[in-house]
Amino acid sequence: MKENIRVLLFTTAFRPFIGGSELAIENIAKRLPNVFFDILTPRYSLKLPAFERLDNVHIWRIGIGNNKDKWLFPILGVFKAMKLYRRERHALIHVYQASHAAGAALFAKFFIQNIPLILTLQEGEDFKKQSRCKKDIRNFIIRRVDYATAISEYLQHFAVSVNDKLAVQVIPNGVDFKLFSTVIDDDKRHKLRSRLGIAPDDKVIISVSRFVKKNNIETVLKAFAEVVPRFHSKLLLVGDGPLRKELKDMTERFHISDKVIFTGSVDYSVLPTYLQCADVFVRPSLSEGLGTAFLEAMAAGLPIIGPSVGGIGDFLQDGETGLFCVPLDYENIASKISDILKDDNLRSKLIHNGQELIRSKYDWNVIAEKMHTLYSATIRL
Repeated sequence: MKENIRVLLFTTAFRPFIGGSELAIENIAKRLPNVFFDILTPRYSLKLPAFERLDNVHIWRIGIGNNKDKWLFPILGVFKAMKLYRRERHALIHVYQASHAAGAALFAKFFIQNIPLILTLQEGEDFKKQSRCKKDIRNFIIRRVDYATAISEYLQHFAVSVNDKLAVQVIPNGVDFKLFSTVIDDDKRHKLRSRLGIAPDDKVIISVSRFVKKNNIETVLKAFAEVVPRFHSKLLLVGDGPLRKELKDMTERFHISDKVIFTGSVDYSVLPTYLQCADVFVRPSLSEGLGTAFLEAMAAGLPIIGPSVGGIGDFLQDGETGLFCVPLDYENIASKISDILKDDNLRSKLIHNGQELIRSKYDWNVIAEKMHTLYSATIRL
């Protein structure tokens, strides 16, 4: 029987919002029934309950119910944390990302003496392009936590470059391997392809992404325009974001609007079905903390194409678990797509190796066990 541990956890966003940190917290928590989490997060909307109970998780949403809550959180979150700590006597504080939530966590640690503070770095931006103010705040936080985890070696190296005395362990984000790897029955897959307007002989390239600059979907469209004359093909873009209209306009300019399918955001539970309707996954991101969308595609049995940026190199070994591409070179990306679509042996090799890697290293069950080991070791020091 594992020991019971109580954790005071700060995060700038949590359910119903879905992102890397949110998925990590929820998936780890539900696999650690002997760890009790008080999760503090900004409220953002009065439609969201101020309190919610989920098995071993209590969610406390703090604030006045609008976007100002993120800025108020470093102060309001501390008052709530102190009240909860007096009642629950948490063993440690854990905060996700060196941002507003970390401000609240640092204040809480100042008032709660002798409690360890763990920071998890999940940031996916290019640190070289961040503002000086943001850089200084992040560095201030990294220099004042007791322990850290990072979702990739890239972020681990960054943290150590800021604070070379900080112990930083790589604990990546994961994938529900069973959910994504379970083969969807042919009838369900054919129905979805038909509903999306995908012909039986179409090769399908898929990208799952928010439509923002860093994910570089514009270059995917340019590459796909090069692929169209070579294969009966469709491009499936799963996601949404501020660049949606710009991307749709690009499909008109490239005369591929009848071959590009914008699905909008889809429920996470049906994402595996969309992935298994495709033949290859591509996203030439300009920066990535890790790249969970790639891991999900690999688990679903897709060969992946991605750039050598951020944490992608942790799991993408060129020619073995995927193919590297040059992020802004659409001809290079088109060539990599063609290589996979015309070479069944290469495709099978990438799929097999990719799924084995996810099963052994990136399944949430493996990740949760690593986090529990860290928690146990931390409170004994």
